[in-house]
Amino acid sequence: MLTIIILTNSNYDYLFRLLKDIWNEKINIWIVDYGKNPNKIKINFLKKKNVKLIFDNKELSFGNRYYKYIKLAKTKYVWFVGDDDRLKKKHLSNLIKFINKKKNSGYTLSYEVFENDNQINNNLKIKKTTKKIESRNLKVLDDIHNLGMLSAQIINVDCFKKIEKTLNKKILLRYGYPHVYIILKIIKKFDDWQKIMNTIVYYRLSKKKILSKNILKRLDIEFKGYLLPIKEIYNNRLYKKLFKKIFIKNIISWIFFSIQNAGKKRTFKIINNNNKISPNSITIFFIKVMIFLLPTKLIKPFKKIKNFIF
Repeated sequence: MLTIIILTNSNYDYLFRLLKDIWNEKINIWIVDYGKNPNKIKINFLKKKNVKLIFDNKELSFGNRYYKYIKLAKTKYVWFVGDDDRLKKKHLSNLIKFINKKKNSGYTLSYEVFENDNQINNNLKIKKTTKKIESRNLKVLDDIHNLGMLSAQIINVDCFKKIEKTLNKKILLRYGYPHVYIILKIIKKFDDWQKIMNTIVYYRLSKKKILSKNILKRLDIEFKGYLLPIKEIYNNRLYKKLFKKIFIKNIISWIFFSIQNAGKKRTFKIINNNNKISPNSITIFFIKVMIFLLPTKLIKPFKKIKNFIF
C-alpha cells in the first residue's frame, strides 16, 4: 500500500532515529545508500529487519536518483523521507489507515522544524487517544511554498505514471526539485491533491556549516526548481502570483543566508542569472533593492521581523 524511500549518504546515526518512528508500521521501507563508507555493523542489523537495503554509489544528481526510484515503486503510494527527519508516531498509524481508504492523487503533510531530538521525543509517545486525520483540498496559491519539503509529500504511483510521459526531463532532472515538478503536474491533471492538517513530519534544521558554493547552489535551486515547473504549467497571471508567494515565503530567506555566508556580490549574480524566469513585479523589485541596501549586520534582526512585514 505504501513504500517509504529513504535516500542516505551512509548517515546511519540520524537514519536509525527515523527508523524507530516507522519500525512497527506495515509498510515497505527502502533504504538507498549512495555513500562510499556504509556502516557494516548497522547494515547487518538492518538485514534482520523488514527493510530493503539498496547500495547505489553511482554518481547521480538528486533529480536522477529520485526519478530512478519513484519509477521502481509498485505500491499504491510512495513517500520519500529525508534521512535526518522524523515522523510523529501518534499520527503515523492513523495517516496510513487514512490514505489506504482514499484514492487521492497525493498528499502534502504539515510539518514543524526542530534542531535536536529532545525537542520532539515527548511528542512521539503514543497516547491512548489520537487525533483524527484532518485534510482539505490543497490550494496551489496558498500552499505552493510547502511542496519543496521532500518529506512532506506522498504521491499516488498510478497518477505519477499517467503524467510521466509529459515531463520535461531537463526540468525534472537538473534543478533539484523533481518532486515539485511531478506534484504540480499531478495537481494540474487530477485536481484532488490533499493537504493534511495534522503535524506528521519534523524537519531537522541542521547546524552543520554549509560551504558558500552549496548555499549559492541552493539559492539557484529555489529559483529554478520552483519557477521552471510553474512557468511551464500555469498561465502568466497565475505564474506571477505563485512567484511572489515563493519569493516571499522561501527565496528571501535563502537570499539573506547567502548574503551572510557568500557575500552580496555572488548572491546578486545568482539573482541576475534567474531574471529571465522571474516575472516583472514592482513589489519584488523594491524588496530586492531594500535587501541589498540593507547593511549585512542588520540582516539577522530583519529576518526575525520579515514574516510580520510580508
